[in-house]
Amino acid sequence: MHPYFTHPVVLSVWTAAWTTAALFAWLTLSNALSIRGRGSDPRRLYVWFTALSSAHALTIALAFMPTSEPVKVGLFQLMWVLGAASLSYWVRAVREFCRSSSRFLTWNSRGLLLISAGALFDLLLTPIRSKSLMFPAETTPAVSLTMKAAGMSATVSPYGVVLGVLGVSLMLTACVVLYRELLRTGNRDPFLMFGIALSGVCTAAEIGLSATNSAYNMPIVFMANLIEAFRISWVTQRDASAELERIRQAKSQQAAIIERQLADLKSISRLAKVGENTARLSHDMRNPLTVALGSLDMIESELSAPAPDHAAMERLVVLARQSLQHVTGLAMKVTSQARPPTSETLSEVTLVSVIDDAWSLSPASGIRLLNDVDPNLHVLGRATELIQVFVNLLANAAQAQETAAKPWIRIEAEERERTVRVVVRDGGTRPSEETIDRMFRTPFTTHADQRGTGLGLSICKQIVTEHDGSIWVDREAPNTTIVVELPRPLAAAAQ
Repeated sequence: MHPYFTHPVVLSVWTAAWTTAALFAWLTLSNALSIRGRGSDPRRLYVWFTALSSAHALTIALAFMPTSEPVKVGLFQLMWVLGAASLSYWVRAVREFCRSSSRFLTWNSRGLLLISAGALFDLLLTPIRSKSLMFPAETTPAVSLTMKAAGMSATVSPYGVVLGVLGVSLMLTACVVLYRELLRTGNRDPFLMFGIALSGVCTAAEIGLSATNSAYNMPIVFMANLIEAFRISWVTQRDASAELERIRQAKSQQAAIIERQLADLKSISRLAKVGENTARLSHDMRNPLTVALGSLDMIESELSAPAPDHAAMERLVVLARQSLQHVTGLAMKVTSQARPPTSETLSEVTLVSVIDDAWSLSPASGIRLLNDVDPNLHVLGRATELIQVFVNLLANAAQAQETAAKPWIRIEAEERERTVRVVVRDGGTRPSEETIDRMFRTPFTTHADQRGTGLGLSICKQIVTEHDGSIWVDREAPNTTIVVELPRPLAAAAQ
C-alpha cells in the first residue's frame, strides 16, 4: 500500500467504496426480484443504476490495491465508464419515478451515456496506442491525496478535463431540473428530494475542488451515491412495510367478508336442513301410516262381516297402534332437532325384535320373509331408529320384486369381535356398478314413475353412521344384498 493510504480521507473513501459496492449489489438483487410485468417499472432503471454503481464502487476500492501502472490506468478509465453510466440511469430512474415528461432530462441522461462512451473509447484504444488520452504518463504528478494513495502518478489530461466538466455540468443541471420536476408534479418524497439535493451539493463541491486543484479532490459524487444507496434501502423497506400493511388490511377485509358469507351459509344450511328433515319425515311416516290405514280398512271390513273375527281384529288393532306409535316417535324426534342425535343414550336392543317390528310396519304383501337371526343376538343402538333402517331396507327389497313370481327376503346375522353384521338379501338381481355407486346419495331413486323420494337409503346410511356402524352393498353377491354392521353391547363385545 502507498504511504498516503493511511490518511483519514483516503481510508474514508476506501471504506465507503467497499460499503457501497456491497450495498448496491444487495439492492440490485432485491430490486430485480421485485420487478413485476414488462412495463416501465422504475425499478428496472434502478436495477441498472445500482448494478453499475456497485461495479463503479468496486473499481474504486480495487484501485487502491498495489498493481502495475497500466492496470491502474485501466481501473481509473473504468471508473469513468461506470460512474457516468450509473449517473445516467439514476437520472432516468428518478425521472420515471416522478412521472416527468421533461425532454431535457432525456437528453441529459443521453449526454452522460456519451461521456461514459468517451471513457470507454479511451479504455479500448489504450492497448492499441499504448497510451491513454485521459491519463497520459508524461503529465505532471498527481496532487490529489486519493490519486496518490492509489499509486497513480499521472493527472487528468485536457481530454479528461473536458469529459469531467461536461459530466459534472450535466449532473448539476439534472439535479436542478429533477428537483423542479418533483415540486411541479407534487410528488414530494422527502427521501428523494434529500437525495437529489445532496447529489447537487456534492457535484458543486467536486467542481470547486477540481477547479482549485485541491489535494482533497476526490469522487464526491460517488460519495453521494453511498447516501443514495441508503436512501433506496430505506425507501425499499418503507414500501415493503406499506405493502405488508396493505396485505394485512386486505386479509382483514377478506376475513370479515368470509365471516359474513359463512354466517349466510349457516342460515341457508339450517333452512336446507329443515327442508331435508321435512322430506325425511314424510318418507318415514308413509310406510307406518299405510300399515295403520290398511289395518283400519281390514277392521272395518271385519266389522261388516256376518260373523266378525274378534281375534283378528285385536291383532289388527295392535298393528295399527304400533304403526301410529312409530309415527309419533318420528314426530317427536323432529321436534327435538335442537339436540344432536348422538346425545340420545344408546341401549342394548334385541335385533330380532327390531326386524319383526320393521316387518310389521313394512307394507309388503305376498313376500316370504326368512328371518334367520338368533333371538339372543343384541346390538347397541336406538330401537326406533334401527326399526326405521330396516323398514326402509325391507320396503326397497319388496319394491324391487314387484314383478317377481316368488319374491323372498332373507335376513341373516353373525357376531364379530366388536360388531354384529346383518345381511339383508332379496330375490332381485344385483344392481349395476353405477347404480351401487349412487345408491346412498341424496336424492336417488330407481323408480321411473317417481314414486320414491330418493331419501330411503341415505337416511339408513346417516342413522347407521350415527350408531358408529357402516352400511354397503355386497358387489360379489348375485342377488341384491345389503350389509349392515352395528356395534355390539360393551359387555358382549368384551367377552
